[in-house]
Amino acid sequence: IESGLYLELADWAKAEEALRATLKAFEGAADRAADLEKFVKPDLGEALLGQKRVPEAFAVLDPLVPKDDADTRKPSSSVIRNWCMAVAGWIEGDGVQNVEVPGVGGDLKRVTELLNKLVDAEKAKNEEGRGAWSCPWYQLKFELTFAYLVWSRTDASQKASAKRLVDDLASQLGDADMKDMAKTCGDDTLRKRF
Repeated sequence: IESGLYLELADWAKAEEALRATLKAFEGAADRAADLEKFVKPDLGEALLGQKRVPEAFAVLDPLVPKDDADTRKPSSSVIRNWCMAVAGWIEGDGVQNVEVPGVGGDLKRVTELLNKLVDAEKAKNEEGRGAWSCPWYQLKFELTFAYLVWSRTDASQKASAKRLVDDLASQLGDADMKDMAKTCGDDTLRKRF
């Protein structure tokens, strides 16, 4: 599907156009509903986030994410991460000039629960290698930390959790052993993002 190529190229508008055309072409096709939910809608949510059209992305992604642990659906980790970004927002930039892209707000408790699960899964996946300290693990930790920071703006009881995570990341990034990880992640990406 051509939308996948556009997503890889970060050509968000063309990806959205192709994905919307796919949705329209198979609108009402019961035999394609599961495929649209599993493949097309998540990619559309990503394309909308790429254009910083956060409310629209949230409207697409929210129905794809379980509201509680009783829901047995298992969306992909990218769907979960994109939903969390749509709710909490994210930081973009090169470390010199950063911009906060605000989320729509909402269930930040659920965001942190889901991100914690992804952090734990990434750690378990990497136990034989560097353990928790991999580039994807750090990215998830940054996303989790940011979610707690956003949550602490409206719920003062979350400030301690946010501070603990910030302090933990700061101590790790100041560690001399982190120099190899910074090289692995490319051009000091970890320090710039933090």
